[in-house]
Amino acid sequence: MISRDEALALLAENHVQAGLLQHSIASEAVMRALAREFGEDEELWGLTGLLHDVDYPATEATPEKHGLEGARLLEGKLPEEALTAIRAHNGEMTGCAPQTRFDFALRCGETITGLISAAALMRPTGYEGMEVKSIKKKMKDKAFAASVCRDNIRQCEQAGLPGPFHRRHARLLFAACLNRASHHEVKHDQNRRHRYQHPYSRHPQTHVQAALPYLGG
Repeated sequence: MISRDEALALLAENHVQAGLLQHSIASEAVMRALAREFGEDEELWGLTGLLHDVDYPATEATPEKHGLEGARLLEGKLPEEALTAIRAHNGEMTGCAPQTRFDFALRCGETITGLISAAALMRPTGYEGMEVKSIKKKMKDKAFAASVCRDNIRQCEQAGLPGPFHRRHARLLFAACLNRASHHEVKHDQNRRHRYQHPYSRHPQTHVQAALPYLGG
């Protein structure tokens, strides 16, 4: 299996820029936390989170290929269960429906990073003082970070966690994101307010690629 250093080099080789890299590292942190929760292979789940968008620069204009091309690039580098999860994380476009805990964990985990980071961008103090209840409110506000798919987050139940922002679920995912965020705090930027877009939004008319300047390596 590919090492983390090799994974980071592969992201660079495939022209993954800083914003998307930060989203990938956030997803890695969440997937590692979920693996620990479920007693799964933390290294495998973490690397899958890190690499799930490796093909995004090449497939931005062809979203139906996003995930499929990534799995192709990673053949021989990650096991088939990881490739399946990567195909399924964009299942609405690829036609590869999620089926396993791993599949649903990646869909939920990588999506929740977008909602939390978007909320931090709205706050003058970024992550400092952020509470779970404020994220719960953002979850219900469909106009906020509209490109973040709430249905994907709700799929935490299929992964084996309680419903979205149940106390245990919230603490688990929040801790993973905030732990990584402590390295590179979000800087408040009025021009970014209301413009957050998930890295492969299906709403390109307001696309701002991976506005996630908070999670360094």
